[in-house]
Amino acid sequence: MRYSSELTVDLSALAFNIELLKSQYSQKEILFMVKANAYGHGLLEITSFAHEEMGITHFGCASLGEAMEIRKHRPEYKVHLYVFSDNEFFSPEYIEFYTDFNIIPVIQSKQELEWLLNQVEFRFFPIVLKMDSGMHRLGFEPDDLDDIIKLLKKHQRNTIHHFMTHFANSYLATKSGDKTQRQLEVFNTARAKFKSEGFHIEHTSCSNSGAIVQKLSDNESIIRPGLMLYGHSSMQSNDLWAGKVISTLKTKCLKKLAIKKGTPIGYGGHVCHEDGYIVYIPLGYGDGLMTSYTGANLQIMGHEAKILGRVSMDVSALYFANDPTNIKISDQIVLWSDQASIERWSSETKASAYQLFTGISARVPRRYIK
Repeated sequence: MRYSSELTVDLSALAFNIELLKSQYSQKEILFMVKANAYGHGLLEITSFAHEEMGITHFGCASLGEAMEIRKHRPEYKVHLYVFSDNEFFSPEYIEFYTDFNIIPVIQSKQELEWLLNQVEFRFFPIVLKMDSGMHRLGFEPDDLDDIIKLLKKHQRNTIHHFMTHFANSYLATKSGDKTQRQLEVFNTARAKFKSEGFHIEHTSCSNSGAIVQKLSDNESIIRPGLMLYGHSSMQSNDLWAGKVISTLKTKCLKKLAIKKGTPIGYGGHVCHEDGYIVYIPLGYGDGLMTSYTGANLQIMGHEAKILGRVSMDVSALYFANDPTNIKISDQIVLWSDQASIERWSSETKASAYQLFTGISARVPRRYIK
């Protein structure tokens, strides 16, 4: 555990983001994506706050293990937990986890649906179907729609609890006839087909963060925000989302020294390109700062800085052309805290905000403030 570094998570900023989203979509349920340890911010802490303080009752997990973590530590919560990208329920040994803990598998294929319908334990379980409308990742194929309908009718299941799809390109501004619009058409055609065959669909969703801010969810009862509730827009432009980044990455100055051009630095002896100053920080790839971040030009505490030399397991070196007088040994250093700093990190390291957030390892403590 790093006691000299922390990821500070501002729950009041999360509340602001949720309220902002609710104000724009007051008639829709929010299915809050908390996969990947709530995008690195802490699964149990984020889920607890979102449910207890903000009234969120639908949560999306990537794995059965994530959903089980919530159920085991918060057994009193009357919330819907969806598992999006695991198929553990496809095996008899995991059935009881879904049934005993009321965890809902998102069915991705006609084979999964057939298997589930043949298990007596799932006889009264809600049916949640995901269709691949053109992303070509997860979900049943449109060509399998007739077989899906036959299977449901065979087992006398005429209610679909939730029918969904996922957009591949909603981070781009959508326009008539583009891939996102074509996916939406495929999804709407399938929904109409279900209804014409006599099925009742309780909920539908297709809008992830990029689609939500572009108002593509008018016909859906549920929206599925992920990155946007952690404060960052998933679109290439941030103009459509005024959320607050909920986390601040902080560390301390481990060592500071003046350095001459040509001096080797750290593993591999990377040569310093100019005279300047080096500030060593106790964060490395063991904490989430990847070796690929080497060379990134960042804004640190009001100064231009470069990650110099090879990022090691435990330490990174920041190069400053001029003396950063507001940084001394043991002083706190803020690496990112807002949209602008996340954008700079993302641009310079070629890592998305998703990677930056989820990459911060468990060795960096999370501190929660309101």
